[in-house]
Amino acid sequence: MLGHLLDSPPSHPDTIMTCIDYMKQNMEDMDMEYIHISCDMQLYIPTVHIRWHNLIKHQNVIPHP
Repeated sequence: MLGHLLDSPPSHPDTIMTCIDYMKQNMEDMDMEYIHISCDMQLYIPTVHIRWHNLIKHQNVIPHP
């Protein structure tokens, strides 16, 4: 399912974006509105940048350091 991410660097924006999109789809399938992501600063900063870049699409993604 997410096997292509095994060799990807965790802090790369493409890796984070793929994970966010996958989580968002699963949460919507379960009728959950918000996605809370807990991560360290290495992942938090690119996650916030991704969220700010497309705020309408990721308005229900809430990252926590």
